[in-house]
Amino acid sequence: MANQIVLHISDLVFSWPRSTAPLLNIDLLSVAKGEKIFLHGPSGSGKSTLLNVIGGVLEPERGKIEVLGKNFSELTSSRKDQFRGDHMGFIFQMFNLLPYFSAVENVVLPCEFSKIKSKRVLEHATSLEEEAKRLLTELRLSVEDLSHKNVTKLSVGQQQRVATARAVMGRPEIIIADEPTSALDSNIRESFLKLLFEECHKFEITLIFVSHDISLGTKFDRVISLCEINKANMSGQMEREFI
Repeated sequence: MANQIVLHISDLVFSWPRSTAPLLNIDLLSVAKGEKIFLHGPSGSGKSTLLNVIGGVLEPERGKIEVLGKNFSELTSSRKDQFRGDHMGFIFQMFNLLPYFSAVENVVLPCEFSKIKSKRVLEHATSLEEEAKRLLTELRLSVEDLSHKNVTKLSVGQQQRVATARAVMGRPEIIIADEPTSALDSNIRESFLKLLFEECHKFEITLIFVSHDISLGTKFDRVISLCEINKANMSGQMEREFI
């Protein structure tokens, strides 16, 4: 039986406004359910832009983007927002934790905006808070210690693991991670990746992981060079980061 395709991109072209050349020009990209994809490329190659296109945050000039069988070009902005909230999880390079929320409240947050994620959690946990604490504990964080700290007072490694628990919360079908290890030292990075992979394997979550650090690629199911699949002329053009 063929693997289920959760992401399919064809004939994608994306340009920034007033740009003289496209930043992205990708003929084909498919990702299967449960696959761990490592996408790499130098700064300015369009990695973050591609993630935002996949997430429905940015609109391509042309092309087809199907996520879990849904054609994003056929969805309104509000439908895209809801779809993203129901079926995707994100780990941002700068974490994007809410400073006025506790670690547990940050992890629970995706379920506050998605009845689907909330329902999934409550199928095997007595409360959203219980599941948030379970994820934090599995990521080697002490819930008791965290309950007395503002998230901005946590170490970089602790904040990264809180962000990971939030991304996994509600069992999204796809997790998109944008340079999530760039601020971690080598020891924390290794344990972080191990635990992220364990959660993805447990729930058959597809992982699209972006980094410029090619050495991480051996840990993934498939390594994709953006420079090899992107036909856009990148000469003299630098990507403007967009989140």
